Amino acid sequence: MRTHTPPTTLLALLATPLIALAQANYSESFSNLGSSTASSGGPSALVSRGWIFRNQSRVAGTGVSPYWSEFGSWGQTGSSLSHGQFATWQNSSSKVSAWAILPAIPNQQAGDPLKFWTGAGATVFGTNNATLEVRYAPSGGTGTGSGENDVGSFTTLLMTIPAAGGHPWTERTVNLPGSGRIAFRLVMGAGPTSDVFQGSINIDSLQVGTPPA
Repeated sequence: MRTHTPPTTLLALLATPLIALAQANYSESFSNLGSSTASSGGPSALVSRGWIFRNQSRVAGTGVSPYWSEFGSWGQTGSSLSHGQFATWQNSSSKVSAWAILPAIPNQQAGDPLKFWTGAGATVFGTNNATLEVRYAPSGGTGTGSGENDVGSFTTLLMTIPAAGGHPWTERTVNLPGSGRIAFRLVMGAGPTSDVFQGSINIDSLQVGTPPA
């Protein structure tokens, strides 16, 4: 026996609005961030927005290990985020490992794009041997271990960007595996000479997810 859906029921179904899924939409221009200190590890404005900065560098010789700072007028548009404070490394065991962990992004899910720009000078007081890693923590944790080689919860390496030879402002894009935390990790080893500050790479115009049209 065949059954028929009453016309009033069909009209009611057609009139029911579709429920739109919430989408991630997080952006950071790295402008007007305020001061940075070695204790905070990064700009105070970003810390107040949920960013976490950690410095797990092992620095031999003299100087201080870098921390993240706003670099005014050095960005793809306006300011950018990079590392400040100079150090001298004259020991092959020296290594910079500086973390900048993004806050948890509401509605982030697998397939969401992470977009940002990087720029690097060909030489920074002699040479540029910095590398920027983009890392992902599947568990959503924020642990980074304690040493210069530790990655803690951030076991997934999404992208590696070398600064060697320098590069102009370049847009980077990677699709995220899921809702876990995202981090930038600056890695840099000792240089062949006692040059001050062996590398630098700047980050700007960060976007997680797709902005609404």
